[in-house]
Amino acid sequence: MKINREYIPRTTIEHFADKHKLTMSVVERQRPINDPSRYYAHFDHCEVKDGCILCSESGNGKTPEEAIANYAASIEMKLLVVNAYKKNRREITIPRLIGSIM
Repeated sequence: MKINREYIPRTTIEHFADKHKLTMSVVERQRPINDPSRYYAHFDHCEVKDGCILCSESGNGKTPEEAIANYAASIEMKLLVVNAYKKNRREITIPRLIGSIM
């Protein structure tokens, strides 16, 4: 039997960031060590497009790695807008983000 399969592209968040020259920022909040929102992570100068609206997204976690993984889960398979209000604006379709962080 012949089967044609079409899968959603997938990659790690690190590979996606490197490919599109994106910088991840991870910021520590003034919270207790085990607080689930001690860190937050996001790509610099990026928003996610939801219809015709730009939305800020970030990920939270007890550790920087958890915050990045949470961010990856919140942005995968969406449209990322880089430098939204500048001449060098880019729109990038985010693939399924898989794998471990660092």
